[in-house]
Parts: sequence; structure tokens; C-alpha cells
Amino acid sequence: MQRYLIYIPKDVVPDDIKKFSCIDRPIFRYRTRDIELDIHTRNDACIDEILKSISVKEVEEFDAEKLQESLATRDKEDIMRSVSALFSDEKYWEAHEVMESLWKHSKGDERKFYRGLILLSASMVHYQMLSFDKAIEMFNSAVKMLSSIEGINITIPHSFVYPVKFPVL
Repeated sequence: MQRYLIYIPKDVVPDDIKKFSCIDRPIFRYRTRDIELDIHTRNDACIDEILKSISVKEVEEFDAEKLQESLATRDKEDIMRSVSALFSDEKYWEAHEVMESLWKHSKGDERKFYRGLILLSASMVHYQMLSFDKAIEMFNSAVKMLSSIEGINITIPHSFVYPVKFPVL
């Protein structure tokens, strides 16, 4: 099964997407300027059908294995610059996926730091999915975790804000 991230205008309604039987449980993440549609399909023709039926800004195939392989050869600073760019583009789910690779291979306060950033991006994902209470809860957990780490210099708001900027670099 292949996974795609499709960026569609905000005026496309979920029912316009749910009519495609080739899509298994579409996920809608509402960004400031568009909607990130996260879909799984076994059928490449499905993407063609979507592209013919609705206005699409961009399509990305997402492969977690390829992502992990591409990150293996990069240093942490380069990866964090990529995460910062993902935050700037409100691609919080993708940022979460990238930071998990760092978190899995870290220990101590460094591991706690990445976990806090993962919680921060997850809070934004919940907001994008219109789960506001969960977004605020996760945001507060992220702030608490990041604030408890000695010797790090980050800028993070102490109350929920969307979109949040990447607090490092």
C-alpha cells in the first residue's frame, strides 16, 4: 500500500474526497493556506483519478523506509534544519516523523529534548485535525518537558499558538 500527501485548496470539502473508493481512511490536516490530505491506496490510478477530479496544489509520495534511509547519512544539525523548514511550511506530521529518527538514537536529556519537540509537532497535528483539546494538552506537555531540560536555549510560547515556529536554530 502506498501513502501520499496531497495538498488541496481549503475550499475542497471532505465529502469530495471520501467519494473515492480507492482511498482507505483519508486524514485531513488543515493548514493555514490549504489542506494536507494523507491517504493510503493500493492503486496508482486512484491518484490520477483524484488529480482529474479536484484541484491539487502538490502531491508527494511518502515512504517511511526511504525517509529513514535518507536520514541515516545526515548529521543532526542538517536534520534539524530540515525540521525547521517543515515547521515553517506547517508540515508538522512530517517533522514528527523526521524527529523520531533522532529520538530513537538518543539518550538522557537529548532524548527528552527530541521527545519534547515531537510532542510540540504532534500538538500542531492535532490542531490541524481539529482536535483542539488534545492539541492544547500535548502543547502544554511539550512546554513542560522542554522547560525542564537544563542548559538548552529555546524560544517557545507558554500558551498555545498555531502555527508554532520551530523553537531551535
